[in-house]
Amino acid sequence: MSLLVGLGFLLLPPRHRLPAFVYLPAVLLVLWPLTAFLPAAWFAMPAWRQILTRDLGLSLPGTITPQPWLTIESWLLLALGLSWLVYATSLLMTSRTRWNLARFYVTGAGLLAGLAILCALAKQPLPFWHAAQHFGFFPNRNQMGDWLALAALLIPALLYEDWGRHRLLTMWWLLVLGVIGTALVMNYSRAGILLFFVGSTLFLLWISLMRRWTGRLMIGLAIAISMVTLFLLFGGETRDRLQRMAQPSDEPRYSRLAIQRDALALKQASPWTGVGLGNFNAVFPFARDMSRSEARILHPESDWVWLIAEAGWGAWVVAVIGCALVLGLHFPMEHGTARTVRLAAGIAVLGFAAHGLVDVSAHRLGTFLPVCLFVLLLIHPRYLEPASSGLRFGFRWLGLVWCLVGVFFIWSWYSPQLLPASAGVIRAKQSADAALAKGDSSTALSVLNQALDWAPLDWELYYRRATAQLVSNPTNARLDFWRARTLEPDSSLLPKQEGLLWLNLSPIATLTAWNEALRRDRHNVTELYSELLQHGGNVPTVREGLKNIALNRPDFFLVFTSGLAPGEFREMRMRMLARDPQLATFSVAQQQQFFRSWSDKEGLASFVEVVQSVSAWRKAAAPYLARRLAEQGAYAQAYALLHATRSDPVYPQLNTGGSLEALQARALQRPDDFANAYILARMHLAASHYTAALEVIRSTTQQKGCPVYFFHLQAEIAARLGLWEEAWKSLLREEAGHR
Repeated sequence: MSLLVGLGFLLLPPRHRLPAFVYLPAVLLVLWPLTAFLPAAWFAMPAWRQILTRDLGLSLPGTITPQPWLTIESWLLLALGLSWLVYATSLLMTSRTRWNLARFYVTGAGLLAGLAILCALAKQPLPFWHAAQHFGFFPNRNQMGDWLALAALLIPALLYEDWGRHRLLTMWWLLVLGVIGTALVMNYSRAGILLFFVGSTLFLLWISLMRRWTGRLMIGLAIAISMVTLFLLFGGETRDRLQRMAQPSDEPRYSRLAIQRDALALKQASPWTGVGLGNFNAVFPFARDMSRSEARILHPESDWVWLIAEAGWGAWVVAVIGCALVLGLHFPMEHGTARTVRLAAGIAVLGFAAHGLVDVSAHRLGTFLPVCLFVLLLIHPRYLEPASSGLRFGFRWLGLVWCLVGVFFIWSWYSPQLLPASAGVIRAKQSADAALAKGDSSTALSVLNQALDWAPLDWELYYRRATAQLVSNPTNARLDFWRARTLEPDSSLLPKQEGLLWLNLSPIATLTAWNEALRRDRHNVTELYSELLQHGGNVPTVREGLKNIALNRPDFFLVFTSGLAPGEFREMRMRMLARDPQLATFSVAQQQQFFRSWSDKEGLASFVEVVQSVSAWRKAAAPYLARRLAEQGAYAQAYALLHATRSDPVYPQLNTGGSLEALQARALQRPDDFANAYILARMHLAASHYTAALEVIRSTTQQKGCPVYFFHLQAEIAARLGLWEEAWKSLLREEAGHR
């Protein structure tokens, strides 16, 4: 992209310019992030920097930005985008040219949207498309939705212009609107849908005030209502996601607002300079509080907050002033200046800026550069003046710079030597992985050390370097693993994998890492403990450590003891009861699971003998006490004890119409007709014919697939008739059915 922009500046320098005061915010916004290269000693030292230098022993540069090379790269991208914006706003356009440009852009957007739909339906994306949700060409669906919605906002203006004049064009715009609308729905982006509907509504309201086009306004309202109706009918998952916005949701453990609050905390030490461009991803884990989770946050879910965090409040103030000046160039809305398309473009730019409050579309060139086109469309032609020869000459030199920058970035991917850029860091990781796969740890260390000079806060580099030093230098390996865990303080996968690497080399290091993994896990820590036990259960030191961990948590204890032999189980049981004699830390369900294992492994008699002396266990132990009574032949007492712990099942609500004789005949012909059997049994019970009802149920429970509630009903009827053994066994069959 840099190369293309540079060639454009070289071959077609701007012929016009805006007033100088308009360019001042762009110049300031380019220069302000360079304050990150001021000496860090001039400002208060943030807590994250103290941790990195004092605790981890990292040697960071003396600048505010801890990763100057990555900051330079991000700064170049910022300067590239702003220079293109300045260049785009210098293009003088007649009204006809503006309309044609809008038509060309919307047509291209419609064709790309149609291609995205076809690829999604065929489940075969193009090789150079990298959509996370397999739709479109942006890795973030909100950015794809933003791009689609902004293109769609031009369509109402085109319909207003061409309605009644160009019938074929009118039909074409309606078709394109349907294609882009379908793409918005398939993209599942709430932001894109809201941008389109809110922006279209603003356009209709404004145009109704600006022009007395009652007929066209009514047609526009009819189209808008039709689009809303179609969305409500066929919006699918996108519609459901919008509906859930107003409902309490348990899907994320953190929200955009929580992330943004934590991100703004980064500015405390250097509120006017930020942490330096390109450093948010590396530094944000040290500021996470309200948004803490295992998922790594790559950006703060807001262009504006991201700008504040990395470049400080000064850059934010300059950006706000710049946006206000750009939108001010929209006025006056006089006749003969393509004011309808300019109005739509102005709403699109305003929508893009508003979307930046909750997303990061402005941080991707693919979504930012098209917005420069909308800025060009909205500017009133009266603000443009002929460009001086000096300005044209300066743009040619700038074009040469961007060409060289573009060549450098391309060369950084293909150069035999690693170059100080994000591409060089990625290639270093790839080279290190290839070298480690061959057992060449020296080569891996060499490229990793080089990459760490450019990206000293990249935890993946420390993890790979620790892996390369596992055997040759375990002390340094431990230090690098610690650095990786500190720079990635929330993921449980990282210490889990570290423990696996240490397993056959240093079991103590494995236990240290796995303790950290269990502490971090916020999803299913019991499942993680079970997995760790499976991996390390054959290493005595690790097994003993996991055993000690299990004694401190009932859920871990139940996992650890589930596969033990009776002797070892008894030893663990006694240790647990010594720590917690009443099992107060166990829930009722956990107590029942523990008692089940106890009775199975040590025998029911041994279990009952101990349990009867602890009154607090009676409720959870009732099923096992009942089984002991049944073994002794006391079925009535066993039934009463077990039945007291069972709640009545949900019986079906069936129509009891029909004669008794018809129901009995049906039962003989179709013994597997459970509905008929249930109605027949209920009729017998209503007439107090308990023996007849029991016979019906006995016949039914012999059928395959018999509902569980029949066993409960059989138990209660048998108990009423004094058939205690049958009542007891029916309850057991009910319990087995629920399992």
